[in-house]
Amino acid sequence: MPSCEARLLLKCGKALPKRNKLGIFYLQLTYEVEPSNQILVLGQDPGSRFEGTSVVGSKHTVLNIMSEAVTHVKKALKQRRRMRRARRYRKTRRRPERFDNRRKGDEFLPPSTRRGGRPS
Repeated sequence: MPSCEARLLLKCGKALPKRNKLGIFYLQLTYEVEPSNQILVLGQDPGSRFEGTSVVGSKHTVLNIMSEAVTHVKKALKQRRRMRRARRYRKTRRRPERFDNRRKGDEFLPPSTRRGGRPS
């Protein structure tokens, strides 16, 4: 707003002179301003492979976006599962052997059986 318009608003009484805390001068309008904006609506279409989003106004379309969803997740989970199973059966120095309790014979009782269950 050029300064001549500001002076005109002050002279007509359509604005009040003000200063903020920092001492900067500004004008406060004393009349209502009608906005010339159009009403916008957001639409979203979630799909399994593609997602569509659009913003449409009363006069024209503002935005159209189509995004592609990721498709590699199922394959990545299968690969992760395969790798985990492969690690389980690998020989390792850090873990003690767990198959010895099956070769002890008839006199061996596992700790869970030796403790006994709940009394009935």
